[in-house]
Amino acid sequence: MASLKCSFCGHGIHYHGEPPDGTEYIFCKMTDWQEIEKNNQPSDDLESENNGLLKYAWKCSECGTFAFFDERGQVTKIYAPKKINSADKLQEPTEFGVFFDDYLWYEITEDDITAAEILKKYPQNLWLLRNDCELRIFADKEMTNCIKQYSRIDVEKI
Repeated sequence: MASLKCSFCGHGIHYHGEPPDGTEYIFCKMTDWQEIEKNNQPSDDLESENNGLLKYAWKCSECGTFAFFDERGQVTKIYAPKKINSADKLQEPTEFGVFFDDYLWYEITEDDITAAEILKKYPQNLWLLRNDCELRIFADKEMTNCIKQYSRIDVEKI
């Protein structure tokens, strides 16, 4: 079981399938996802075959912050929930793409289908848009239904 201490509130985050709303998330920019689809690899090879294209994030069950990791497992960016969502458009540059929770990702990687079939077989209900200052989660690819917004926290100052 993997564990870490939340960089924001200090709560222990444990990756063992609890809480039921997910701890680990996988993010992939749409441009990178399209490259993965072109390669058409079976989904159980997605992580090993596409190292660096898939970004990992853990959500703290206590304070709700998201910690994003690099390939070495080091925290690179932390986003804390905003109390009030903004209607303003997110400023450039942005990364937009698919956002899988750990339960869906486990099901996908246990299923022997190609990457090109994943979004057809598993309709996506989480889409992520982010830049260096902000992160937004949407329930649709068209980005009309924003579920939650987050502000970036400087890792060095925590």
